[in-house]
Amino acid sequence: MPTDLVELTKTSQEQFFGALGALQDTMLETYTKFATATEKFVPAELRVPVADLPVDPKTAIELGFGFATKLIDTQKAFVEKVLAVGPAVPAPTKAAAK
Repeated sequence: MPTDLVELTKTSQEQFFGALGALQDTMLETYTKFATATEKFVPAELRVPVADLPVDPKTAIELGFGFATKLIDTQKAFVEKVLAVGPAVPAPTKAAAK
């Protein structure tokens, strides 16, 4: 079992993404089964072909996630700059920890 904070954090993150991946796989499998089972109940006039959508879904995904990625990168760069110019926070003393 990891005792170092960095290793503990990395292990926790790996476990999180492992669980997230498993959940996503289950959701995708369930969605596929649901879509297949209900397809015959949706009238043809209510189905919208991908070609008729106002924006290509792949383009919409790239725009949305591209923005989110840029936002995270910008925030990370900002925090790194703050840490580079700000004073170090002193470690708490034993008396303050009690």
